[in-house]
Amino acid sequence: MGPPDGPRGRLTVDRWSFYRDGQPWLPVMGEFHFSRYPRAKWDEALCRMRTGGVDIVATYLFWLHHEPLPGEVDWSDNRDLRAFLTACGRAGLLVWLRMGPFANGECLHGGLPEWVLHRCRARTNDPAWMELTRRWYGLVAEQVRGRLWADGGSLIGAQVENEFEMGWGTGAGTEHLLRLRSIAEEAGIRVPYWSITGWGSPVPDAGLLPVQGGLPDNPWDPGYEPPPPRDLYRFSNLLAAQGGGAQAAHGYINATPGLTPTPAGLWISSYDARRFPLIMGEHGTGFPTNWRRRYLVSAADGFASTLVKVGQGANVLGYYMYHGGSHPLGRNSQNTHCTEYPAVGYDFHAPLGEFGAPSPVYHSLRLLHGFLKHWGGWLAPLHPSLPEGQAAAADDTGPLRWAVRAGADCAAVFLNNHQRRVALPTRNGVRLRVELVEKTVELPAAPFTLQSGVAALWPIGLREAGLNLRYVVGTPFARLNRADGIHLAIAATPGVEAEIAVEREGLAGIEVGRATVEEANGFVILRPQSRQPLCLRSTTGMTLHLLVLPEHDALRTLPVRLGVGEHLVQSDDDLWPDADDCLITGGSAAEAWLDIYPPPSLPIKTDGGELQGTQDGAWWRSRSPLPRTTAVSVESAEIFRPAADTGYPYPGDTTGLLVRRLQLPADLLASYEEAELAIRWTGDTARLYCDGQLVGDRFWDGSDWRLRIGRWRSRLLAGAVLVLVISPWPRENPVYVEDRPSFDGTRCARLDAVTLRPECRCRVWPISSASVLPTGRSGFTKNCLC
Repeated sequence: MGPPDGPRGRLTVDRWSFYRDGQPWLPVMGEFHFSRYPRAKWDEALCRMRTGGVDIVATYLFWLHHEPLPGEVDWSDNRDLRAFLTACGRAGLLVWLRMGPFANGECLHGGLPEWVLHRCRARTNDPAWMELTRRWYGLVAEQVRGRLWADGGSLIGAQVENEFEMGWGTGAGTEHLLRLRSIAEEAGIRVPYWSITGWGSPVPDAGLLPVQGGLPDNPWDPGYEPPPPRDLYRFSNLLAAQGGGAQAAHGYINATPGLTPTPAGLWISSYDARRFPLIMGEHGTGFPTNWRRRYLVSAADGFASTLVKVGQGANVLGYYMYHGGSHPLGRNSQNTHCTEYPAVGYDFHAPLGEFGAPSPVYHSLRLLHGFLKHWGGWLAPLHPSLPEGQAAAADDTGPLRWAVRAGADCAAVFLNNHQRRVALPTRNGVRLRVELVEKTVELPAAPFTLQSGVAALWPIGLREAGLNLRYVVGTPFARLNRADGIHLAIAATPGVEAEIAVEREGLAGIEVGRATVEEANGFVILRPQSRQPLCLRSTTGMTLHLLVLPEHDALRTLPVRLGVGEHLVQSDDDLWPDADDCLITGGSAAEAWLDIYPPPSLPIKTDGGELQGTQDGAWWRSRSPLPRTTAVSVESAEIFRPAADTGYPYPGDTTGLLVRRLQLPADLLASYEEAELAIRWTGDTARLYCDGQLVGDRFWDGSDWRLRIGRWRSRLLAGAVLVLVISPWPRENPVYVEDRPSFDGTRCARLDAVTLRPECRCRVWPISSASVLPTGRSGFTKNCLC
């Protein structure tokens, strides 16, 4: 690909895997559009992505956002690419820049300024288009200079074009795409990795890496009927299933080389997938809610489809979107009439939403990402294998769905008993047999029951602290390197007793604690009690501590460095690890609590003083007061419809339009920098105006609308007015929604409740002469353990 070397190491790729300093590397990549998010909040957003397990931030460059008129180039404020690259480096994140010129991303004209369209035949070999592209890439090159991997910066990858022959088929072919890369490199954009979308585009044999994607349902389906179940949830012998409209069969994406027109007139790419690693660039765990189709996706939907992708051989796990955002208005607006998306909201029901709040799938994916952080290099070289008798179709409920990625003496087992829109049965009496080159492993020791809706990853042959873990029935998600040895945290699979088998060779002793021990032929089977560690000693003198947590505990547990030691911190509040402390945000629970494993050796301090706690076995537990807040009701009053609302692209039925002024408590606005506004409503569309400016909109899908209002705080303190407008849901509304609203009459526009919950922020860190929290420190640095 491009120049692999930089001060921070060497990045390479072969037809199967990525490598960092010569070692296999399986990174997690998350899409986040910096020009759709307030610059003042970038550090916080990137910290939350890093905490969720993201290694690489993928981001679009929308030309329209930076040069809406010819010569009026704007890299300021939210559009400052150079500052964003610096922020990513500060957060310890790498960057993959999707720089167009055409981007899509639901931006007007795919991100192309309208003046460009008038000067050339865009996306063709027209010399005028190529010259404008050269100029655009030159502008980008000025911004990334000094931030490239070769310079010690964070920019490691670049994508040219997007869905090149999809809908706008120009026939320019692979030569055009390779020429775009050459123009970019001539401008000075030289990165280790170059990519294109592997669907809707011709794929050259070399020089550009195709990426794939997939969604649990298709939001672009015509009509309003419930969609059929998708293949995203079954393991198959395809190299990539449901990849952005493309499939791999017999080694080829779409079976044969070339481009194939679909009945809809789109062009689907085909290429020999054996030539490239499987890169998920646009895997979706949520949906863009468009006006016509309003899907809701559960955490189980998102997690199961992701697990299947990794089980099928994905060696880069990339999400679109991982963090939502908001469309800028005016000339930079999104392509509302084409996509039927909200005019402002770009939430996507992503792991981190439009305003940065974590969704349930964020926590589920974080456990999988924890495994990939520590053992992704171990997993990456392992090739997928499909046991016989797999499900033949998405609605096939008969066979057990499982797959194996295997090497000579190690493997990872992937189980999925969840299918969106199809109830898979609970399966009793399951026991797995995995035949490797050097051994055969059966697990667990006794048959188990796999509950409906459960998906899991179980490793075979991990080596830790000089010991060979024959298998683990459970998913390791954290690894602490402490003075007393290595500590592994393992998330138990719901409904299945955790079990670890350890080879006798190399095992010097076991401190059983409350675990049960069973001798087998050449290995020992251990069944630890939840939350109670057991200790293994190897003949090399190293020590391994194994800690099993129930899934509901693991979901709220994070590895954190407190001073000089690595710990697991558990709380119902949101935790954001920093350099040597931890930021806690939320404060919604009636009782604040914090559990730390192993117990810290130094007293723990918060912003409000020393935190009192007691030791409870292997954990230190605090139930002393942390800052708490409660949600308060927000009064509303009738008010005139904002003038700007008459131009809203989805006005709906204006008969029965509900318009309310939201009267936020001034004392809370003055006392807290951030607060969550939760709106429970029924109607067709809702939009929020701040002093007459549209700042948010939402289509009703049955979920509450949650907004963090810190970005408007200064305006609200200065007297700005918040106005909510809800258009009614007509009885025969021609849209698809998971559950239609219940009401009397022919239409409904209803405001059920509005609450405001201030967000508490509290730091926790160990007290020592060298651990004093500087006044005004904002946190959000790169040294978290996640």
